[in-house]
Amino acid sequence: MEFRPIATMIKDVLKKRGLTYKDLGKHLELTESGVKKLLNSQDCSINRLTGIADFLGMNLSDLLSLIEQHRDVNIMLPQEAQDYFLENPEPFFIYMSILYDESSVSEIQQRHGIDLSATYHNLKILDDFGLIKWDKDDSIKPKHEVGLLDGDRNFIEHMKRVLATMIFEESMEIHSNNHPLFLVRYLYASEDTFAKFSQELNDTIMNFERLALRDQRLYGKKTLAPRKFFAISANGRLKFKE
Repeated sequence: MEFRPIATMIKDVLKKRGLTYKDLGKHLELTESGVKKLLNSQDCSINRLTGIADFLGMNLSDLLSLIEQHRDVNIMLPQEAQDYFLENPEPFFIYMSILYDESSVSEIQQRHGIDLSATYHNLKILDDFGLIKWDKDDSIKPKHEVGLLDGDRNFIEHMKRVLATMIFEESMEIHSNNHPLFLVRYLYASEDTFAKFSQELNDTIMNFERLALRDQRLYGKKTLAPRKFFAISANGRLKFKE
């Protein structure tokens, strides 16, 4: 396995947790410049990787599994696809479920609440744009590796708004008896207090992701129920989580 994608992932995890190269260096007994040199090199020893994983509260296999889930690959959507999705967002979100969740025809119908005819219509659109490979036996595969979807600024900003609206509307339909994890808090706090809160929340999310990856290895993705959650913050004042 190439080290550069691993290094990119490590940098991303450090940033999300509010950790510095200096913090990692203390654990590895390296200077800050030594850590920078390590993470910008072409390779890394297993001992060093094990030390980094330990610093992040993981074992080596967890770290490598996490990297596989966060490949630093940008998927640039064709301009004609972006223009179409701006007017017709449904096939875009179906594409996302195929790309990230490997959804089948029946799963697409259930998740998006559409009939078989509409499902086939959307799959044909995605196939015509060259985004999926759709075979006669109804097997569906994305033509790209899992990665970050990219597009022009207008497209990205529009889809963010559409997705945010969908999440908000869905959250309003939640009944507490069926979904015990539902918290809304509006708090005033200093920047330092909120920074600590954010880091602890990030640590919890990373730990949950590590355990979820372990579950996938033990039980297989298809046997597990999808668990969705989201967090929204606004200048240290709001946290919303499902």
